[in-house]
Amino acid sequence: EQLCINFANEKLQQHFNKQIFKQEQEIYLKEAIKVAEIKYRDNQDCIDLLEMPRVGVINILDEECKMPKATDKSFAQKLHQQHGRHARFAAPKAGKKMGNLGAGGGAGTTFTPDEAFVIKHFAGDVTYSVEGFLDKNMDPLNEDVEKMLFNSHNFLLHDLFPYEEADPNARGRGRAKKKQSVGGRFLKQLGELADTLGNTSSHFIRCIKPNNQQVPLQWDGNKIVDQLRCSGMMEALKLMHEGYPTRCPFDDLYGRYKDLMPEELSSLSPPDFVECLLMALEVPREKY
Repeated sequence: EQLCINFANEKLQQHFNKQIFKQEQEIYLKEAIKVAEIKYRDNQDCIDLLEMPRVGVINILDEECKMPKATDKSFAQKLHQQHGRHARFAAPKAGKKMGNLGAGGGAGTTFTPDEAFVIKHFAGDVTYSVEGFLDKNMDPLNEDVEKMLFNSHNFLLHDLFPYEEADPNARGRGRAKKKQSVGGRFLKQLGELADTLGNTSSHFIRCIKPNNQQVPLQWDGNKIVDQLRCSGMMEALKLMHEGYPTRCPFDDLYGRYKDLMPEELSSLSPPDFVECLLMALEVPREKY
């Protein structure tokens, strides 16, 4: 569960990066506006680690679930074998108690590489105990229950539990209805969400946890600054300070002020009108 949550957070962080940094700097480049390039931490490598076909963490998990003698231990071993040198992947340090845990275990638990793995997320390192990973990934519903939910008159239940009848004409293994894993289903849904967000004009609200005690009027400065740094807010604020966050189309300014100007100005095209207006107001060229 925690791996899926953190994976979703990685995708949302990437959307934030694209909206705030990549698109913003592409506009400056297109408009030939001189703004110092703002460096930010791209998390695409972490997303690739989780979702790449065949070798991503979730795809390796799905593959292990198909193997007759696979165990949580063999899953961990395959991960370390495949990604041991990946910059965002690590083994739990031997003899060291892990306090920032993802799935399984508790604060102060010690793990071996056969029992856990570490992913270096944008918000910090998380140690995942592999105990129960294979069972939770399959999580099959009884076919009768699944069919009953699919046939429900409640449209939400109907959509949540799509059901496909097994082909009676199929032979052998092909006759069995293919069960989609939790990880595979999550991967598909998260991809659809990312596509939907990519087609929208996004606005962001950043939630900051002020203290670990969850009490009002208490501010932990170091914790707050650390969250701002991990979420990319420091770079975003720097970009807004160095760049041009306020936008106004030429036509809007032209429509607002043309009737107040002499004919020599109001007869100009909107871009020329705006430029002459700013020159008349003696606004320095580097300000726009």
